[in-house]
Amino acid sequence: PNRDDLLILDTYIILYLSSIVNFTSIIYNIYMISYAPFYETLKNKGVSTYKLINTYGISRSLIDRLKHNKPISTVTLDDLCRFLDCKVENILVYVKD
Repeated sequence: PNRDDLLILDTYIILYLSSIVNFTSIIYNIYMISYAPFYETLKNKGVSTYKLINTYGISRSLIDRLKHNKPISTVTLDDLCRFLDCKVENILVYVKD
């Protein structure tokens, strides 16, 4: 193969690999855990996210993760349950696909 053929092949490989990466990122952005109960619990207990951040030391990035239904650790889940004096089901719910 000549140089032009190799450049075309390289371009196709790059496009193919980028499509795999984009597809993979789409797959990983679908979460089956919802933190909707967390916000309901905050409302029922009269606790604001401001208070969680300033009183309990919860990071703004964690609040963002909860807002966007991204994964959190079980240690964090335990902390939230302790701070809010609630059960796990008051923080998250599993949503079937």
